[in-house]
Amino acid sequence: MKYSATASIGAAVFPQDGTDFESLYKAADHALYKAKKRGKNQLAFFDEEIDAFYQASIGKSVQEMKLPSASCLK
Repeated sequence: MKYSATASIGAAVFPQDGTDFESLYKAADHALYKAKKRGKNQLAFFDEEIDAFYQASIGKSVQEMKLPSASCLK
């Protein structure tokens, strides 16, 4: 039996995508959704297109969104 692993990665770059953990985490998370939408084994960087999508959808930029409490990230 042969197994293989795949990975989709969302990336954010300091400082243009965020200057603290929360904003970078959110930006990378949203980039991850873009990578997954493209298919398996993809890498996507956070960009203005992703931020514009969230601003249009919910009226907030990614950096303005609140994360769940840090205890959820453990």
